[in-house]
Amino acid sequence: MIRKLKNGRWEVDLWTNGRGSKRIRKRFDTKAEAKRFEQYALGRSAERKDWNPAPDRRHLSDLVEEWHDASGYRLKDGVKRKRKLEMITRLLGNPRADRFTASDFASFRQRRIEIDRVTENTVNREQAYLNAVFNELARLGSWDKPNPIRHVRKFKIDEQELAFLTQEEINRLLVECRASSNPSLYTVTRLALATGARWSEAEGITRGNLAPYRVTFNYTKSGKSRTVPIPKALYEDAIQEVPFESKRSFQDVVDLRQAS
Repeated sequence: MIRKLKNGRWEVDLWTNGRGSKRIRKRFDTKAEAKRFEQYALGRSAERKDWNPAPDRRHLSDLVEEWHDASGYRLKDGVKRKRKLEMITRLLGNPRADRFTASDFASFRQRRIEIDRVTENTVNREQAYLNAVFNELARLGSWDKPNPIRHVRKFKIDEQELAFLTQEEINRLLVECRASSNPSLYTVTRLALATGARWSEAEGITRGNLAPYRVTFNYTKSGKSRTVPIPKALYEDAIQEVPFESKRSFQDVVDLRQAS
């Protein structure tokens, strides 16, 4: 039976096999959702599959595979993260997922710190990766149990004091870069210093990223492009050194020289 409640929601109230059998009550925001669930519940009851489900025998490694195939492969670091998760499951002994507990993870991270000598920040990242597996599979409907490590608190990490190069250190650095056998090193270093870009971002600049007195960084760690102003002299040097082909970067030039 489906009935509308005073609060505007809809309730499914049914017996799976007549009175005396298992009773199901579930509430939905719309009548259509309630109707779909009623049909589903009655159909599953007829097949005798809903009330005595087989135990979930998947291991942590199985969940990692499902996570990667479903969404992990789309991440920039998907392959690297999967390898990290596989390492974590091995160190945990690859338990059955439904038997994995917060206590298991607490013992794991203590061992990682005391025996493997990793930092607390590393363990926090490993916890975040494993959390993401359970949360994403739950969102996709492939995991219907609670996330076993959802209440495990991460280690509190003190912020590191930022370090800066002095002007004297910058001058020495640029002198060494200018003397390098890599002709692009000097300009790439200047780009990184002037814009605060990561080295991979500065090294990946192409002609298409340069416009008068500004540079646009694509494929950044955050996934968002950003445009930063640069001095006129730096722009003129960069536009001369970056390959003429719009899709060639400083790194492409280095690779071609090394290959030859």
